[in-house]
Amino acid sequence: MTASEEPTLADYQRTAALRAAVRSFLQRGEQAARSAGLTPQRHLLLLMIKGAPDGSETATVTDLANRMRLAQNTVTELVGRVPLKDLVREAADVVERLCIEHAEALEKFGPIVSCRVVIDKPHQHKRRGNLYDVRLDIKIPGREIAVSRTPGEHVTSERAEVAVREAFGEARRQVQDAMRARREHA
Repeated sequence: MTASEEPTLADYQRTAALRAAVRSFLQRGEQAARSAGLTPQRHLLLLMIKGAPDGSETATVTDLANRMRLAQNTVTELVGRVPLKDLVREAADVVERLCIEHAEALEKFGPIVSCRVVIDKPHQHKRRGNLYDVRLDIKIPGREIAVSRTPGEHVTSERAEVAVREAFGEARRQVQDAMRARREHA
């Protein structure tokens, strides 16, 4: 069917069948949410956060509004109804897990004596939102490596996960260089 043609009976039937299938799928999801003790709205919100397209398991209100096809003020109200401690704990778990994964990955270059991670959110910019400071203090045999990822003009991410990845990327380069130099001097 082209834009200028009238829909046929078959077009209406296909559309009706698709709508029925989507509605059935949504009802099953709502029933599953309720049986898990969640409202359908909270379930959808958590699903959209957990299923973030970039894999970060985080989302801004704008991201959620766009993906849920809702007005931003509606999403803000919905987020406001979710106990904050649940969202904060889930976000902290994601960042903590990411830090552990990156720290463990450094060990493939050599022994890591310790790795201390400090994440701070001191910056609130009108145009760029929250920006994160990440400091890594890594001890390897015979050396200490400090990496500080402080937002500058080139930093535009509002996500702690991105700041952590960038800091550990720099740490990886420094650990590799230090281990290479250690092997050359041995």
